[in-house]
Order: sequence, then C-alpha cells, then structure tokens
Amino acid sequence: MFYKIILVLSIIYCGCILSQTGRINGIVKDEKTGLPVEDSNIFIENLNTGTTSDKNGKFFFDDLEEATYSITITHISYLDRHIEITVDSTEFINIYLKPNPISLGNVIVTSSKFERTVKETPTPFTIVNKEEIINNPAITPADVIKNEPGISLGRDGIWQTFVSVRGLSRSNLVYLIDGNRIETSTELAAGLSLINLDNIKRIEVLKGAASSLYGSGATGGVINLITDDISYNENFKYGVTISNSNRSVNKGSFGGINLYLKNDKWFADLSGSMEYAGNTQTPTGTLPNSQFKTKSISLSSGFKLLPDQEIKVNYQNYDAKDAGLPGGNSLFPSPAKVTYKNAQRILYSAEYNIKNISTSFTGLSLKYFYQEIDRDVENIPNTISSIPARGNNPPKKVMVQSVTPKGNHKTNGVQLTGNWVIGDNYFLVSGIDFWQRKLFTSREKDVMTQILSEDGNTVVSEVKKITGEKPIPDAYFTSTGIFIQNEISFLNNRMKIDFGGRFDLINIKNDEVKNPLYEITNGIKDESPSNQTIIWNSGKGENTSWSGNIGLLYKLTEELDLTFNFARSFRSPSLEERFEFIDQGNIVKLGNPDLKPEEGYFFDLGNRLWGKRLTVRTNIFLNLFDNLVTETQGEFESRPALIKNNIGKARLFGFELSSEYNLLDEMVFYNTVSYVRGEDTKNNVNLPLIPPLNGRAGLKFPLFNYLNINLNTTFFFRQNNISEGEKETPGYVLLNASIFSNKFRIGEVHFQAAAGIENILDKAYRDHLSTNRGLIDIEPGRNIFLKLRLMWDSE
Repeated sequence: MFYKIILVLSIIYCGCILSQTGRINGIVKDEKTGLPVEDSNIFIENLNTGTTSDKNGKFFFDDLEEATYSITITHISYLDRHIEITVDSTEFINIYLKPNPISLGNVIVTSSKFERTVKETPTPFTIVNKEEIINNPAITPADVIKNEPGISLGRDGIWQTFVSVRGLSRSNLVYLIDGNRIETSTELAAGLSLINLDNIKRIEVLKGAASSLYGSGATGGVINLITDDISYNENFKYGVTISNSNRSVNKGSFGGINLYLKNDKWFADLSGSMEYAGNTQTPTGTLPNSQFKTKSISLSSGFKLLPDQEIKVNYQNYDAKDAGLPGGNSLFPSPAKVTYKNAQRILYSAEYNIKNISTSFTGLSLKYFYQEIDRDVENIPNTISSIPARGNNPPKKVMVQSVTPKGNHKTNGVQLTGNWVIGDNYFLVSGIDFWQRKLFTSREKDVMTQILSEDGNTVVSEVKKITGEKPIPDAYFTSTGIFIQNEISFLNNRMKIDFGGRFDLINIKNDEVKNPLYEITNGIKDESPSNQTIIWNSGKGENTSWSGNIGLLYKLTEELDLTFNFARSFRSPSLEERFEFIDQGNIVKLGNPDLKPEEGYFFDLGNRLWGKRLTVRTNIFLNLFDNLVTETQGEFESRPALIKNNIGKARLFGFELSSEYNLLDEMVFYNTVSYVRGEDTKNNVNLPLIPPLNGRAGLKFPLFNYLNINLNTTFFFRQNNISEGEKETPGYVLLNASIFSNKFRIGEVHFQAAAGIENILDKAYRDHLSTNRGLIDIEPGRNIFLKLRLMWDSE
C-alpha cells in the first residue's frame, strides 16, 4: 500500500511540471493612511488558492497561466475588495482597502476543512486574530478566548487553564495545534497552556459537535491554535521581532524573539521565549503557590519543490517548570502544596502539499506529526494522621511527605486529505487520518510513620516507606477514520449546504497492572510486597462509530442570513476515564473499563446580520447525549471514591448573542451574552461545571491616528443550578480598560504597544469553573499590564 501511494504522488509530481509564465506582485494598503496592511487574505477564485500579505503588505503569485483571474481581498478590519486582473507576464498592483471598524465575517477559517470566510460558512465559529492576541494581557490561549460568546474560562491554576464551550469542557473538546491533536490527561489542566502565545496567529473555535470532521472527542467542539505561517517573498528578505510584556498582578514578565529568512522558494522561522511569574495577588491576599516559569523554542521551514508543490516542517518545544497548582479541589487535601515540577510538550511535523493538480483535483495534502507531553507533579499533602494506641499497638503519627505522579503521553498521527472542485458550485474534501496515543505513568508515595511512646510524647522509632504504584496501566488508544465533506451552492450562491460523514475504528489496549509495584522500607526494596494485587487485568477493546453533519446557509439578503446545523457525534472514553486510579490524599478517583462511548445529537439555529454599521449574530442550540461519562459517588477499599460511569441521558441547551454597532465615525459599541443549561435527564439533576449567564459590553474608538481605546465590562450572574458537591457562585461585574497603538515607524524600526488595567476596582469574586483550594479561592485582583513589540526587516 505504501509503494502505491508513493507511485501516485510521483505521477502527480511529474504531471505538475507545466509551462506557466505569469506572475502577480502586489501591495495591500490602508485607503485612509496609505500604510501597508499585514495579514490580508488574497484569494484567487479561479484556482481556489490564496496567500496572505506580509508585514509590508506585500504578496505574490508566480507561475500562473495566461488568463484573467478573479481575486478577492479580505481582512477582518476592512471591507472586502473584489478585482479582476489579466495576466500575460508580470503584473504589479496596488490594492487599497477601506477601513471598517466592525467585523463583517470576512476572516478565513480552516477548521471546517474548507478555506472559507466566517460569513460563507453555516458552522458557528469564534475567531480571535493576531491583533487581538497582541493587545491582550493573557497568559494562555484560554485567557484569550474567555470573553467570546459561548466560551468560559476554568482554571486549576493561573497557568493551568481550560475552557468550557457551551457547557462542555475537558474531554468533550478536541484541542489542536496547526491541526495536530493535543492528547494528554484532562484531569489537571495543562494541554491548552503548553504553547508560546506569542507564536499564535489565530485561534479558531468551532462550537458544536464536530466528530464528522475530527473523530472521537469532538462532541462539544474544536479549538485549533494556528501558529504564525511565514509567507514566501519575491526577493530575499530577513527580519526580527522582539516582544516584551509585564503584569503587575503576579510580577510577571515575558520576553520573546522571532527571526525569519525567506525568498520566493523557501522560508525559515525561528522563535524563542521565556516567561516568569510570581504568586498572584487577589483582593483578599496572595494566592499561594501560583507561580510559574516557562521557556520555548520553535522552528518552522517551507520549501517550494515546484510552483504548486511545497514541503513544510515544524518543531516546537515548550517547557514549564515550578508551575504551582492551587486548584484541583476534588483531588488534593486543602493544605496540600501541589506543583508541576515539569510539564513539557515537543512536536515534530512534516507536511507535503500539492495544489492545482487538475481543474477538478485542486489539492492533496499528506501530513505526519509526533507529539510528546511529559507531566511531572509533586504533591506535598501537609497532613498528619494520629493513630491512638490499640491493644498491643502503640500510638503512631503518619505523615505523607510527598506523592509524585508522572505521565508520558506520546501521539503519532498521519493525515491524507484531498480537495476537489466539481463544476462551479460543488466542493468536496475527503481523507483518512490515523493517530495513536501511548500512555505511560508512574507514582511514588513517600510516607513517614513515627512510633510513639505510650504517652504519645516521645518518638521511639521511625519507618520511612516509599510505595511505587502505577496510576494508569501502560495503554494504547488507536484511531483510524475516513471522512468526506461536501459543499454545494444553489440559487446564485444564496443557498449553501454543507454535509458530510465519517467512520471511525478505535482500538484500546492495556497491560496488566499490579499495585503496589514495589515498596522501599528504610532503604530496603521489596518488588513483591505481600499486599500486591492486580488492579487492572490486561485487555483489548474496540469501538466503531459513524458520525455525520449537515449545515444550511440561506441568504435572505446580501446582509442578512439564516443558518442551521445538525450533527451526530461520538466520543470513545479516554484512557484515563477507563483505567485511572488517582489517590492524592483526598478522595480516590477510579476509571471504568466498561464505559460505553458517548453519543450526541447537536442542533443549532442562527440568524446573522452583516451590515456595514451593525452586525448581529444570534444562535440557539441543543445538545442531546446518551451515555455521557461523568463521576458518581462510590467506595474503594472503604474509602469515598468518585467512579467514572455513564449516566444515561443528558441535555444541554442555551443561546448566544453578539453584536457590534458603529455609533459614530469609528466609535463602536459591542456586546455578547451567553447562556447554557445542563441537565442529567435520567436522574433529573443538574450537570456539573456549567457556567452561569454571562456576557460583556464595551466601547472602542480611535484616539488620534495611531491609538485605540477599549473600555469594557464583564458580567456573570449567580449560578444556583448546581450539581451535588458544587457551591453556588454569586454574580459579579468587572471593569477593564486598555489602550493600544497601531504600528508606527521610527527610523527603520516598527513599534506596537498596548497597556491597560484589568479588574479596575479590584473586585473580589469567585469563578464557578475555578477549582482553587485553601483559604483563598477567588480570582486575580487588579492587574496593570504593558506590552511592546519591535519589528525590523531588510526591506
């Protein structure tokens, strides 16, 4: 089979050596200021291909056949522009875009498998672009998107953050970096934090079931972190960007540098960063053990083998150390000091792309990735158990000095995707993807037992015992999926239908686990302790499932449309949910190898207005689940335990609204409102971790030619629809303000700056999705931030 694929690719490679002579060079500029516009999307409709403008607004297409081309230029901050150009040799064009202070849905998204603007897809998306990331004081990607409609922030620590999308989080979301799955434990947040935020170009959030696109796990949505992609340049060019930011709330400091080289045939991009933060200040005091420090390095490179053929390679290494975990209230005793001593992600990927194979077969992509995540946790419980004398047994004191679980998560994946254009209004994407996750874990528990005198005042002797355990067996999760997605337009593009399906075969394998694995008592190791028992037998399992989706977009007018989405989704329980055995000194958590796959049915109805002065997007949604996996109360060895079980049926429903209104000149009022309700319909109780009604309202406007002001308020209502074990969360309102600049030039260097204050009134509040332990369980206080970027290039 492998040789057949190589043969096909070789034939395609040879067939793509065509006689192409035309070239388009151009610059995209701001119509008002005449300054270059970076990250404009320039799309050739005839060829179904595009590029983006660089820091100087420049772009080019080479080796084009002599013909007339229809070109669309879009940018989130400008009105769309459509032009036609006839190419017979080399054409140079200046393109001027008219600024527009509100978003008209013209940013391109790729997570739906098609490259389409938000306005042209029925799927509910949230997009955060580079400018929003640059001007945001966020520490992690979850911080960046927390105020978007339907998205709420949860945290196990200041660095350890996660998100809830329409009431679903952790295992019900698929996390991607450049389309590569992030597979790691979701019990303590880390997966979405293991990336240099300064490297992210765009964050795409697909809200709703997406199993027919990405397979198991995407019952609640997909979060795709898309890193900076250096475009090719007509001439040899090199440049450097230096970034710095500071935060007052935790004395945090970030420094990053980016170097790039490129010409019309290749590019290379090297980035590095370091970040440090101390303990976070809250209105009621210091949040202990909330510090962290990180470093990262990444390298990406691309090579054009032929005009329509490209190879890209990518390497990323992100490392966090001494990252305090003040959260995890269901796992750890309240006084415990828990720290990620090390959390590291390494990614290697290689991608081969071919475009314009024929008039119908427009693209083929073959991609391989390897991602490894190591997590090394230290838990110092800070608890002492006193055992009174019983019979001939003297009194004792038992101190668990430390518990140190470690996890190694390795994921390999291959993706083969093809794109077809059938006629003028039928597009098709199909492919196959394979990925395998390997999980290896260990845990040591260090216990000191003091034998006391009869009166309990004198230590007679001490016994130091280290117990080695395996919290999860060595296990393998292998997924193979075949998918197809279609897009058909009718009625002169007024109606568009997206539909597709996917079949997945999932294999699970685990080794036998004995606990304890060994005991070391006062330095003497016993590899076959008398109390050793089999916790998990070795085994194999298999899940097969199909999923599908259909989306409808109907344009009532050029500015007003209706959308409808339906999808069937599934999720095969993770290795942790099947096999975990977590004992960190608080409640025990147990997996369940007999879990059934979750099945979901997703409905979404939307109405969108894309006016030049007013945009409004509204959605109502319903998610129905069978066999939803959750934790139920139980016992393990006479101790309270939370055991994974299928609860039968569940329902989540709600609505979202977002709008922007251009009040005057470039002054814009904006707001969002989100609501979700989660119910276990079998037992008639509330689902856990459901955010309350919340939203944001703000005003943004320019000041002089280079500055912009953003004033906003974030509000959360009281959450009293709580599940067993949860606390009601009072409502709160936060005030925030920021000022940021457009790019400006001094000599040969471009500058960009941002500053602001979060939580201006230093409001004390508790987030419903936060898991903070101890005496301080509230969120960060007032934060003053400052960010600066310096950019220089050889042109």
